[in-house]
Amino acid sequence: MKATGRRIDTGEVVTIEVDRFLIDEPLQHDGLKLDPDRRQFWINGQPVRLTETQFRLIAVLMAKVGQCVTYEELCPAILGYPATGSARKTLSVHIYNLRKKKIPGIVNLRDRGYALNPQAQPADRKE
Repeated sequence: MKATGRRIDTGEVVTIEVDRFLIDEPLQHDGLKLDPDRRQFWINGQPVRLTETQFRLIAVLMAKVGQCVTYEELCPAILGYPATGSARKTLSVHIYNLRKKKIPGIVNLRDRGYALNPQAQPADRKE
């Protein structure tokens, strides 16, 4: 999947490979900011280091902020294989690691997938 982004400073269009989710400009939601060209992510202006998988995962969630992104959408887009039990568990580990980095608003929608609600507080609980 191709996701297209635009550089904040120059407006140049860049592309991220993230399955069917299209991002045509840098994403910003309630203190969260993602620059697909630089592969950078910030929370309230503070940079947060992410792995490539974590970056793709938060990019997809930010592209559909407030909406459920199903396991069937996330697993192929992020992991490259279908949403089996082991793929869901792998995804939950990546979500857990994002939560450890204090990224607010990642919500598990039981047996469906995940959503990003930036209004929510950081979650410190294990999946």
